[in-house]
Amino acid sequence: MLPALLVSLVAATGAQNPSDSSMAPQPDSTPTAPTTVAAAPFLPRALWTGGGILGANLGVAGWNRFVEDAEYARIDGETIWNNLAHEWVWDDDNFQVNQIGHPLQGSLYYSLARANGFGYLSGLAWTTAGSIHWEYFMETEPPAMNDLVTTSMGGAMLGEMTWRLAEYVSGESTGKPGGWIRRTAAFAINPVHGGDRLLNGRPPVTKSPSRLMGLRISTGKSFGKGLTRTSGDLPASAPEARVPVASTTLRLSHGDPFASKKPFDHFTLSLGLSALSTPVSSVGVRAQLWRLPEMESDISRHSFHFSQNFDYLDGDVYRLSASSFGAEWLAEFDLGADWTLRTRGQPIFIALGAASTEYYVDVERDYNFGIGPGWKTGLHLGRPGTASLVAFADRYWIRTQSGAQGAEIVDLQSVELVKDLWKGFGVGLSWHRYDRTGSYRDFPDVRVVNQEFRALATWTH
Repeated sequence: MLPALLVSLVAATGAQNPSDSSMAPQPDSTPTAPTTVAAAPFLPRALWTGGGILGANLGVAGWNRFVEDAEYARIDGETIWNNLAHEWVWDDDNFQVNQIGHPLQGSLYYSLARANGFGYLSGLAWTTAGSIHWEYFMETEPPAMNDLVTTSMGGAMLGEMTWRLAEYVSGESTGKPGGWIRRTAAFAINPVHGGDRLLNGRPPVTKSPSRLMGLRISTGKSFGKGLTRTSGDLPASAPEARVPVASTTLRLSHGDPFASKKPFDHFTLSLGLSALSTPVSSVGVRAQLWRLPEMESDISRHSFHFSQNFDYLDGDVYRLSASSFGAEWLAEFDLGADWTLRTRGQPIFIALGAASTEYYVDVERDYNFGIGPGWKTGLHLGRPGTASLVAFADRYWIRTQSGAQGAEIVDLQSVELVKDLWKGFGVGLSWHRYDRTGSYRDFPDVRVVNQEFRALATWTH
């Protein structure tokens, strides 16, 4: 769903120009309320959605069986009966399949529901149903609880996010319909959205209260020698510690967090990639589901809301993923002379996390599954066209449910200082810190701390 996201968002127009798109400044004008379109009767929409999910599962299973010749795709009546009679398990697929492959498959289910007029909560229910059908009927392996959670929660988040971005890029949600380039880009972001528009035509173009608030792309090169401290008897195969943060990052903010009314009217996205040196890929989505009325004063405004998060980090040093919920406080302060301070804080509950470890290797798995608490915090201090200071600190405390018994505590911290130069281009410095503590019942504890500095080039739209 995300291969053309970078190109398509750059092609889109109408975004503002904050220095940090993840906590973007809000528009001065009040957006126009969207025009409502009458939904079709429930039964036809349900039949189309259910049939589409069934067809998608049969198509993926057919590819696995007849093209990939995968052993787990050799399903028959006996394997289905065994799955129906078997208790739910934790599977041993590799990290990429379990933690990003299943959410992407779930986003297909969700988008099919979205194309038939269902909202976020009902779309989440359809995504869960699609996952249950896959686990029982489309594989020879027993149904996996981790797949159900990541497919449902991650799939709904990625599906709604890409659907909203496809609407924006195509011009549907802005009242500015685009040409074939933007429609093609929207198709690449969410093929179900594009296919629905090709088959059924575009709905009436309406102005939506949610729109792209900011976009920033940054790339950096580390310099100097980072400080690394380790403790514990690491296995001989343990990799050298480095900061598992991508060198190139795209960050965007969609929708006004102080004016949102429905789930995902406001969300932020961070995409990271390092391809030329140490491979790292990351996806981070934070979305409002429900909020209290805005509170404001002469110099500030505040939003208290319930959020859902999806985090995925895959590097050669460490891998981490988490599907979580949290209660977030977001505040914006007017400091005068166009300077603005934005802060956020969110304690979270990790409904399912995955954390790589040196001590658990079973088939393809070298990571633990678990649950636990954590937090997400951040701030942005900036003045458009001048400079910005951006910082965040995230913690994940994952208590093992399957794997090397114990707990993983991971802290990721970052500070970026950027000077704007010309027409959105800027330069800056950043500092990143990775602090990981692994406490185990049957193995020696592990502590790894690493930090690095980077020189940055940025572009903000």
